[in-house]
Amino acid sequence: MDPWARPERDEDERAVVHRLARARKAPRDAVNRARMIELSWSGLRVPTIPVELDCSQKTVRCRLHRFNRAGLPAGTGGKLTTAPGAPENTFGAYPHSAPAEDSWSSIRRTMHANAAVGSVVSSTAWSGPH
Repeated sequence: MDPWARPERDEDERAVVHRLARARKAPRDAVNRARMIELSWSGLRVPTIPVELDCSQKTVRCRLHRFNRAGLPAGTGGKLTTAPGAPENTFGAYPHSAPAEDSWSSIRRTMHANAAVGSVVSSTAWSGPH
């Protein structure tokens, strides 16, 4: 059985999905997810949605299941909506959620350390012509 997006909860949710599906400066992943939801709401099924969006059927199924289970992820331009019976804190349920502000410094340190290691590796790997 092919999944489809659950019906919208209210006009606000439909407006957020519609606005995100038409966004030009939003992340492509968020725009494609909103377009998948919108196409499903318009009656298209999983085998035809990937043809429209140039992606796989597995991607569409996963995104629609995630939307049905957890609603819109935080950071998509609207409030986080949750499925009935779902726990209130579903922000962490979405794997691509933004890290907390204090963890950005650790990410920068890791990137800096990786860049330093990369320069050491590249200098030892290339010793010049012999």
